[in-house]
Amino acid sequence: MWIVSDVAIGRAVTRSDRYKVAVKLAKERIGKNFNDYVAQVEKLLGEFIS
Repeated sequence: MWIVSDVAIGRAVTRSDRYKVAVKLAKERIGKNFNDYVAQVEKLLGEFIS
C-alpha cells in the first residue's frame, strides 16, 4: 500500500496498491480542489503556529 501524504500538514492525500497510481490520484485530487486544499493547509498551519 502506497500513501501519498502532505508532510506540511501530516495528512494523507490518497492511497493505492500501486505507487504511480497513488501519485497520479494525489496530483488529480490536489489539482481539482486546489483552492480548497490551500485553504485547508493554511488553516491547519495557522493552528499549528498559534
